[in-house]
Order: sequence, then C-alpha cells, then structure tokens
Amino acid sequence: MVKRICIALAALSLVTACSAPNVPLPPAKYQGNHRLVAFTFVDPEDVPTLCGQGNAEIIAGHVDIACTKKNAVFTEVILPNPFKWPITDIITWAYIAMHELGHANDWPANHPTS
Repeated sequence: MVKRICIALAALSLVTACSAPNVPLPPAKYQGNHRLVAFTFVDPEDVPTLCGQGNAEIIAGHVDIACTKKNAVFTEVILPNPFKWPITDIITWAYIAMHELGHANDWPANHPTS
C-alpha cells in the first residue's frame, strides 16, 4: 500500500523519494477499523500540550508528536495538522496516523510487536 502511495506521489512530482519512515506500526491484530469520535488536528507545536506529559510519543526524527486518549465515552486522536506538515514527508504523517489507530485499537503504549 505504501509503495502505491509513493509511486502515485512520485508521479505527481510531490516527492522525490519514498521510503518507510521510522514510525513503528502496530501488529496486524491492532490494525482493524475503529470508529473514532474525535480527531483533533492542531499546530504541531501545540500537540505536546494537548497530549500531556507522559502520554505523548516523540516520533523519531521529528519534534512533532501525536497521541491517542481513550476514556469510557470516546477515543480522541491528537495529530499535527496535515496542512502544516511538509508534503514531501506526508508518508511519515500517514504512518503516524496508522500508529495512533493501533493505539485506538488497544495497542499498548510499550509497542509490543505481537
């Protein structure tokens, strides 16, 4: 899937090279669909404040972070605003979103690989 996206973006001259970013993806059992009630898109520099100390994850190679917060009523995913993310690195943004979907599907914060 990522290869297809890379090829399509390269064909549109939106990227010059594509490779899998250094963002861990959840195991298959955490990759299912999930109805999220709340997505919060904010300026990248505001994400740490909304995620709170200890709940946020620093994405390797970026100062931007994202997090998933769950409570009894809903799941909220806080992500950097994609319009403020460099289009040449949109694949990393997509990996961050997939990473957070895994947490919405109960992938533990310690990122087990099975």
